Amino acid sequence: MEYKRDPLKKKVIEASIPLHQRGFTLLEVMVVVIIVAIVTGMSYVAITQVQARRYVNHAEKLSMWFQQLSEQAELTGVPYGFVIESDRDISVVFSSSEHRQLQALVFFDYRWWRATEPPLFKLMQGARLNWQSENDAKFLTKPKSVALEHSESEETSILPVVALLPEGDMDPSTAISLRFSEFDGVFGYFWNEETSKIDMEKILK
Repeated sequence: MEYKRDPLKKKVIEASIPLHQRGFTLLEVMVVVIIVAIVTGMSYVAITQVQARRYVNHAEKLSMWFQQLSEQAELTGVPYGFVIESDRDISVVFSSSEHRQLQALVFFDYRWWRATEPPLFKLMQGARLNWQSENDAKFLTKPKSVALEHSESEETSILPVVALLPEGDMDPSTAISLRFSEFDGVFGYFWNEETSKIDMEKILK
């Protein structure tokens, strides 16, 4: 039995097949490119803001730690200060492979001792802390007794970067700055004479 193709059906199939394949127009391509660029830009801004907030939070925590030092001096009636792992360099750079910490000091019996309050403050990776005194220290250079000099000869004495005095003063008056290797900005800490507190200033570039 021989089957014959329906000529009408063949014409319908041929009519449904386009003669030329239609591509994207230039306008459609430009719209897609613009959308991709906008999404990419928004993602970059969001990631940058999250990273920046991380550094800002760390700087604010350091400001709170300085505030605790000042409050401890006021509450106990004795001077407080801090060192960075006993380093006395003017500028201490922290490598990305290690964490450094700020140690609180308290002045008692004519010398400085390590304090337990406030607790150690651990600086994050890539942090750089600088400080520069605006005048000569007075409290930190007071004459020492013979007995104190003898005791310090047996054990290396600790000398803080600054002393926060219970009467509401900083000795010497020092400007402290905090920088990060992967963040383009500076956080400054300075003594406010009106409030007798250490204030923080954000200097974002």
